[in-house]
Amino acid sequence: MERWKDENGTEKGGYFAAATHSEDSPPVTDGVGAKMSSHGCLLACILAAALAGNNVSALMERSTERNCSINPPYLPVTVVDTTLRLTALRATMKPHSLAAYIIPSADAHLVGLCGTVVVTETKAVLWTDSRYWVQAERQMDCNWMLERDSSISTIAAWLLAEFPRGGKIGFDPFVFTPRRTWQMKVEEIRVEMAMNPYKPTALLLSALDETACKKPMELIGLFNLRGNDIPHNPFFYSYTLLTMQEIM
Repeated sequence: MERWKDENGTEKGGYFAAATHSEDSPPVTDGVGAKMSSHGCLLACILAAALAGNNVSALMERSTERNCSINPPYLPVTVVDTTLRLTALRATMKPHSLAAYIIPSADAHLVGLCGTVVVTETKAVLWTDSRYWVQAERQMDCNWMLERDSSISTIAAWLLAEFPRGGKIGFDPFVFTPRRTWQMKVEEIRVEMAMNPYKPTALLLSALDETACKKPMELIGLFNLRGNDIPHNPFFYSYTLLTMQEIM
């Protein structure tokens, strides 16, 4: 038995059992040393497990986005359980022999300015741009797939790949707006200008400006243009001067 010593070699109170082992001597399997060694190992294992558990718990507490890759999946408190809603929608689709149902962002069940949902018999998919990726991961449960793209061509390609020719796809025509040309949008702005009590003769637009129209009319939306001047968004540096007769 030896006394405990600090880092300077000074003996302290209490004893511990020391055991040495060489190739010529059998390992210690009983006695005080073996008992203390097993107790120390058990204590170390308990401490390691507690620390690991605390780390996992802390990570889960800090996470605000879903994780469907683990079992059971991790879902933050902001997630909405859509199991019953999807079941009800699919039950409605079945009598009409619909292979898929499309829901645009104009539908009252969706939030945000950009998003398209496609629900099939076995899948539910949301297409949206980078503005809503984090929000989607915080609110969608694991019934949903997130496609980080919002282009019509991407959705159409997915539908063509997913269903055979002749498959029926449903949608509500009252929540779809017809595609407007930039000429149609310009005329709408000019009508708003003519009705404005201040009677403006010109309107200056930038890529991030909104007009006095009833709906936001950014420059990129006005001309249906996109750029990459600013990382991670479709805006570009530009200005437009719009009058009742000219566009500059």
